[in-house]
Amino acid sequence: MSTTLISSTDITTFHVSNPEKGQHGNLFWSITNGKENKSHPRIQIANNKNPLKAPFGLTSFGETSGRQNLDISVDDAEIQDFFAALDKWVTEHVWENVKEFFPKKAPTSKEQLRDMYCPLLSQKNPSFDPLLRTKVNSSCLMFKIENGSHKGTLEDILPGSLVVPIVSVSKLWTMSGRFGCTLVSEAVMVWPKKPKSIDDIFFRSSDDVENETVFQNV
Repeated sequence: MSTTLISSTDITTFHVSNPEKGQHGNLFWSITNGKENKSHPRIQIANNKNPLKAPFGLTSFGETSGRQNLDISVDDAEIQDFFAALDKWVTEHVWENVKEFFPKKAPTSKEQLRDMYCPLLSQKNPSFDPLLRTKVNSSCLMFKIENGSHKGTLEDILPGSLVVPIVSVSKLWTMSGRFGCTLVSEAVMVWPKKPKSIDDIFFRSSDDVENETVFQNV
């Protein structure tokens, strides 16, 4: 399965399959690279020279399937524009097929539909960069970039770590009158945030041997 960069990804080639039932009874629609292609689009976000920040690390809030969430702070205009375009593609597709997605009570206007959408990029506080939410399975490939080591685990994604993810555009979903698009992080390069040492916080005398012993025993 090939991976593309944002700059070379053509959203218009994405194909939405027929609806399927999820494990909780809700409907979902797989997204593939084309009508005859069974693979999800896979996109590398950012690169090792300009990694993005994972301000919260991995979280499990709202998850019941054993997966975890990886929210990524996006400060790059090209990445923001790409996912804004993907959001637009999703809402336009759902509007064109609105009775398929909401057979019981379909929205009657695009404005109403947009209010029902959970965007890929969200910005609750204008003082901070928008967040891109992705899902992470236990099978995610992890590459820890530290001291020449390139083998890592999910535990390396600590709050404040820098990351370069490869995401798959997995599916569209509906639930309780809402809908959205699921991104799954399939591989992640991570630069773990180093914990603060005592010297990062306190001023200490270099010849204070007694205090050095006290600090070590705290």
